[in-house]
Amino acid sequence: MNVMIPKSRKISRKDFPQDFHKCFKYHSPSLFLLVKKQENNTMRSRFSVVVSKKVSKSAVSRVLLKRRAYNIIKAKVENIKPGFLCVFYFKKGSERLGFNDVEKEMVQLLNKAKITN
Repeated sequence: MNVMIPKSRKISRKDFPQDFHKCFKYHSPSLFLLVKKQENNTMRSRFSVVVSKKVSKSAVSRVLLKRRAYNIIKAKVENIKPGFLCVFYFKKGSERLGFNDVEKEMVQLLNKAKITN
């Protein structure tokens, strides 16, 4: 099973939001979501997941968190409105979360940001 989202749904380095003060920020206990409105509202929403070494020194656990997040995004992508850049950041302690916990927090953040249908 391919858990990664298509390249067209990922945020490229040049489009990565550098001006964080212009982004909307949403927090949960283990995740942090940055949402930036794209200039072209008809473009499909794109996503990125960031897991820093502060979360876990182990590359295996960082990749596991990323795969879980992208798998959740892939399942929920049809319910997300077009025209947004969404960056999920994992916080310290989130390496202990299970798949269902990550999914619950990601869905709550997307609902809080009001970008789901």
